[in-house]
Amino acid sequence: MLQSGFCFALFLLSTASAKQNDHQLDGSRGLKRGVSVRANRVSYGHFSVDKFHRLQVSAGSSRAVSNYRDCALSCVNTPPCSSFNVASSPRSDGKYRCELLDEDKYLANPGQLVSSQEYYYYSIKVF
Repeated sequence: MLQSGFCFALFLLSTASAKQNDHQLDGSRGLKRGVSVRANRVSYGHFSVDKFHRLQVSAGSSRAVSNYRDCALSCVNTPPCSSFNVASSPRSDGKYRCELLDEDKYLANPGQLVSSQEYYYYSIKVF
């Protein structure tokens, strides 16, 4: 009983921590792409955010998602997605617009990453 209570406390702490950093997406927590481990496909991506920016390129696809992490998971699970724009605030139905992009800010033409109060732009973090 003590062990299950401890696990539940850890879950609550990790949930509270995730809510404090709603716009931080860390690939070490399970967002992986293209790695096979004993016939199981794993996807990854360590994304950095440009808040209140949007990459103006053709969207590979667009969808409504529940949160920023759902957009990130859609990107890593949809090759050739390499970055994404996500709305900075939800629509009236509580969903966020998510644009999966086949380009990133490093390959796009200069000036295509523009200021936008309506979007956050996420690209794979370059170390």
